[in-house]
Amino acid sequence: MNIKSLLFSLALLLSIFVSCKKDDAAGSQPTPYASFKVSDVEIASYVDELNITITTVDVDWTLSKPDSITWLTLNGDLKGNETATVNVTIEKNTSLDKREAELKLQYIKYGGAADKTDSTVVKTMKLTQLGEVKAITFAADTLYVDSKGQIVNVEVTSNIDWVAKSSEPWLKVGTPTTRLLVGKKLPLTFEANNNPTFRIATVELTYAADNLSSTLIAYQYGESSLVSDKAALVDLYNSTNGASWTKPWDLAADIATWQGVTVGDTKEGTRVIGLDLRENNLIGAIPASIGNLQYLEVLSLFGNNFNGTQIPLSIGDIHFLRYLYLEDNKLEGVIPEALASLQYLERIHLGNNQFSGEIPAKFGEVATNLYVFGMANNNLTGNLPEKLGSSSVLDFISVEGNRLSGDIPASYKSNILWKNWTPATYIYPQQDGYTLK
Repeated sequence: MNIKSLLFSLALLLSIFVSCKKDDAAGSQPTPYASFKVSDVEIASYVDELNITITTVDVDWTLSKPDSITWLTLNGDLKGNETATVNVTIEKNTSLDKREAELKLQYIKYGGAADKTDSTVVKTMKLTQLGEVKAITFAADTLYVDSKGQIVNVEVTSNIDWVAKSSEPWLKVGTPTTRLLVGKKLPLTFEANNNPTFRIATVELTYAADNLSSTLIAYQYGESSLVSDKAALVDLYNSTNGASWTKPWDLAADIATWQGVTVGDTKEGTRVIGLDLRENNLIGAIPASIGNLQYLEVLSLFGNNFNGTQIPLSIGDIHFLRYLYLEDNKLEGVIPEALASLQYLERIHLGNNQFSGEIPAKFGEVATNLYVFGMANNNLTGNLPEKLGSSSVLDFISVEGNRLSGDIPASYKSNILWKNWTPATYIYPQQDGYTLK
């Protein structure tokens, strides 16, 4: 190869190399664009603010929304030439239906060497705001009213149409079907309660389409007083041979001086709140009128002679009862289920009697503050109430010496308190022929 050919070849190679470098340099340049970081966003009904990120490279962009969308507002600069965040304020959606808005991001795409025509590029983001979750609730789940006939307005929160129903004829609800929002009232009409004890009704709001409901428990006091409390105590005195009590009462004296009787202030004035007649030689039966002592918190009758009698069902009317002591009496029959429905009950002592039948399954469902459960040395059958085993406050349980059998519910053995209950002493031992395991 002569010198001319060599120089020509080198020039050709150099031109190819320079051309390739130019192509590489051109290919490394990013393509101009603008885009939403997220193109589809869904938010809850209560969300009132949102930040939208726009990413961009070397273009001018603008952001807009339809004029018909009035429930959201785009804030700050809605155009620019670099990556930015746009704040959006949103009205809370108080309807049950979702709503959508389409936001538009636009920029100009300039034509290249082959196509010198510029074009507008539009990117969209769909923003969906969900409707409210269907809800129907009373502002409170319990209501207490006095014995008078009256109308009481209770607050209801709802965003659906509902039907109201009362469980008792003496309590009537207002408009049977309506749509109420926060702050509205449902009128409840109570008839006068001429009885001395509490009565209870439930009011239920229902939305059948989605099987939604809310329940209010309404308690109406009885038409009673310290006078009616005294009458109930006199009935107890006469029914249990009061003259032979170890410490008899002087019925002519002030009730507050009677041995074992405690009076105190309540919502309805001075009433009997405690009765402690332990080991006082009460003979006979506990009268049904004991249930008229509706403000009684403590009832202690252990160590007497109620041999062969039963607990009156009316004991379940003592709504505020917290402590019940009836052990060492040889009481018979089944344990009234109403006892398991006393929501304030904390201690129950029924040991060393002759109760039969099963322990009411409701124990542990209503009286959630029950921390002492004493049922030892009776003739109770069946198994332990499952819900009671889940209690986180039960300090002491004593059910030994009965006729319980079968597998102890898992709720007991998995409870963190299981070892504290000393099951080998106070749960497992039963009468001969009966086994808990």
